Amino acid sequence: MKLLFIYFYEDKATFKKDTLIRFSKKYDVSVSDMKEFAAYNQKMATHENIDKNLLPHLRLAIAKRECRNYCVAFNTKILEEGEFDINEKQKLLMSKILKALSETDNFSSEDLDELKELGFSDKDFFDLLNYATGFMAKSKMIEIYLKKEA
Repeated sequence: MKLLFIYFYEDKATFKKDTLIRFSKKYDVSVSDMKEFAAYNQKMATHENIDKNLLPHLRLAIAKRECRNYCVAFNTKILEEGEFDINEKQKLLMSKILKALSETDNFSSEDLDELKELGFSDKDFFDLLNYATGFMAKSKMIEIYLKKEA
C-alpha cells in the first residue's frame, strides 16, 4: 500500500527499466504499466479545473460501490492521513460522475448543463469520467490478483 501511495502523490518514486514490482505476496506487476498508471494519476492531480483532493473521494466512492475492499482500505487511509477537503462545486462534479457510472439511463444533458453553469467544460467531465472508469478497471485487476492469494 505504501508503494502505491508514494507513486500517486510524490514525484520521487523511480524504478529500474523493465523490472517488476512485487504487487502482492505471489504476483508481480510490470514497472512500465505502473509508471503509466502513476503518471496518469499525477496528471489528473494537476488538472486545471478538477481539484486533486477530489480524486481519493471519488476513488473511495467507486470502490465502495464496486466492493473493492483493497481500494476502500487504501483510499480510506489516504483520506484519514491528510487534508482532502473539497468544495461544493467539486462535490457536485463527483456526484455527476457517480450518477453517470451507476445511473446511466438517468444521466442527461441537463446534468452536463448544470456542470457548465458552474464553469466545468465537457472536457473536464470527460477527463474525470475517463479517470473514474480507468480506476474501475485497475481496482478490478487488483482485487483479482489479491483474491488469487486467498
